[in-house]
Amino acid sequence: MVMLISSIVGGPTSIGSPPERFVDANMVDLVLRGVIRYSVKEDKELSRFFTDLYNADVNAVENGKDYRLNLQGKLARGMDSVDLASKPLFEFVNEEILGKRPTFAKFIALLDNYNPQVGVTEIVTEQQQKEEDDFINELLKTEVMKMTYNFLMERRKLSGDIKNFGKFLKDLWFKRYKRRSPKDSSAFEHVFVGEHKNFDVLGLHNWIQFYSKEKKNQLNFFGWTRRFCKDQLITVTYVNENKYKKPIGSVFVGSSPEFDIAVYTVAFTLHPTSVFEVNISGCKIRITCHELSPSEMGTCYMG
Repeated sequence: MVMLISSIVGGPTSIGSPPERFVDANMVDLVLRGVIRYSVKEDKELSRFFTDLYNADVNAVENGKDYRLNLQGKLARGMDSVDLASKPLFEFVNEEILGKRPTFAKFIALLDNYNPQVGVTEIVTEQQQKEEDDFINELLKTEVMKMTYNFLMERRKLSGDIKNFGKFLKDLWFKRYKRRSPKDSSAFEHVFVGEHKNFDVLGLHNWIQFYSKEKKNQLNFFGWTRRFCKDQLITVTYVNENKYKKPIGSVFVGSSPEFDIAVYTVAFTLHPTSVFEVNISGCKIRITCHELSPSEMGTCYMG
């Protein structure tokens, strides 16, 4: 049903990835070389709930039918500047299906609303605000988001009706905050669209954006480093059109926007700055979340 491209350096059974604010260059090197290992606990309640969401994700697209990947060359550690992939990661995507599914269409409309450079204040137009509202409204129509609302209500993490849940989602994902300069970032921009800082790509944990940038020749896939869960989990390296590098990047391929939003919303609400493990439909996945300040998501990704 889905394939996960992971940002976890050592895979779901060994080496993990700590929250971004606790990482420096020396620690990253130690993690990459396997010197540091992270022992994380499984959240069994979220394993069950995320598996339920996974099974309810009727808008997810199928590997081999709706899209095909071309993994190409395997990169060894320390080879993040070597291009072993002469072709894009995405060999095929059925764009007609994406256009017919409302949450996909509304999601795609948001991708050109951002200046990726950290430190540049975002200017939000009325049209962009309408696109955000339209996306939230479509999310709330899905079974995945209704299940998420009920789950958070049962755990007293929310109050009010589902419309208030929509306001909660709008504030969590689209409220602009300071990453370097006032209102230069948001959770949605970082996690789903991607940002640039010091010649690095930050965030961009979404397969639709990954494919879109490949199609526009704005992303050069270098290859994969590790594969797990019968090829549902892999780690990849790439650079963008400005040659900014992503040594290890994560996206969840084939899932719907509502599934990604639901998983990250619940993960951040229950574990705002932590690394924990879940088992989604038999596949062990680590989720890392990091808050910039209370209620402000700095990042959240699966691996």
